[in-house]
Amino acid sequence: MPDSIQIDIDSSEIKKAYKKLDGIYNGAPKAIVRAMNRSVTGMKTDAGKVTASMYIIKQKDVKDKIEVYKANYSNLTAQIRSTGRPIRAAKFQYSPNTNPGMAGGSPVFLKVKKDSSGGFLTGGHSKAFMASMKNKMLGIFERTGEPSKNPRAGKEASKYSSRKDRENIEQRYGPGVVQMLNNDESKKYIQEKATERFDKELAHQIDYLLSQQ
Repeated sequence: MPDSIQIDIDSSEIKKAYKKLDGIYNGAPKAIVRAMNRSVTGMKTDAGKVTASMYIIKQKDVKDKIEVYKANYSNLTAQIRSTGRPIRAAKFQYSPNTNPGMAGGSPVFLKVKKDSSGGFLTGGHSKAFMASMKNKMLGIFERTGEPSKNPRAGKEASKYSSRKDRENIEQRYGPGVVQMLNNDESKKYIQEKATERFDKELAHQIDYLLSQQ
């Protein structure tokens, strides 16, 4: 999936709008812009819904990664857009280890998709562990096996290990929104719902502008 999905508008509907609102100054563009902007907001909701139906993630966590770009009179384009940045692994379903980061602790088990069985993050080893970050958010981290080049990071890592040496630690991530929506089923669902919503809203806006005359 590209990093954005636009509303696909039937040109015949646009022609109808201009014809019906011919006697109203700026009537057609006004109706089209209003309809597009109400529809694109719904696209964000639809993206969250279809993603949560396939992945073990909250709709809110998906929607937080999506930006809405509305249309205006000079640019009749409305779209939703997301960056390719991955989502923290802790936002998905996981089973935390009982002894974080310590030798002999149970490894972290992660499941991302609803139709998959999931798996251990480190192939059965206990290098992955749960920890709260400074902003109080929970994260899944893993020791890289490399010595830490950041004294501060090394100090933080030592809190979760009985070993004297300090290894570099990195947070684990799952797929990003772009990746999760990169399938024909999701794109078709969002596009069809957007088109349906736009056609209905455009008809409503045309009737409203005509009623004001």
